[in-house]
Amino acid sequence: MRIESPIRKRIGGGRHLFTVGGIAVALLIGGCASVPMAEKGAELEAKRFEPVADRAKVYIFRRDRLFAKAVAFDVFLDGRVIASTVSGSFCAVLVLPGEYVLSSQYYGGARQLKIDAVAGGVYFVEQIPRGSMTGPFTELTIADEQGARREIIKAGLVKSIF
Repeated sequence: MRIESPIRKRIGGGRHLFTVGGIAVALLIGGCASVPMAEKGAELEAKRFEPVADRAKVYIFRRDRLFAKAVAFDVFLDGRVIASTVSGSFCAVLVLPGEYVLSSQYYGGARQLKIDAVAGGVYFVEQIPRGSMTGPFTELTIADEQGARREIIKAGLVKSIF
């Protein structure tokens, strides 16, 4: 004898709810986003972390994490797209000395970080995926140099659009 729950009847027997929930979770933590990757020579050069005398070098990296692995996030410099990152990737840009606004945009607006770039300076910014009711987004934060270098060494360089 099978007993039906009144709650289960109201939500479609429970199967549809679990299917929809399972798909949402799979999209956030599974799969694999694809973005154009840079050539190996450019990646090796970027991983030398050498400063440039008349420019500042800014690294933006994403740790290889399960959460939001299937989501590519765009990175902007003063409102212009410079790259799209995926889990376990980074981008590196050279800028003239001055003030810049880095941002990362996805569902629900942009997260911003101001950088005052100095000639010869090397800056490390971590892009941290987060989730909300409206969807995934990222936070941008200044990272400590040693920890950032360790993560970047393990990461792949994405092709810069800038």
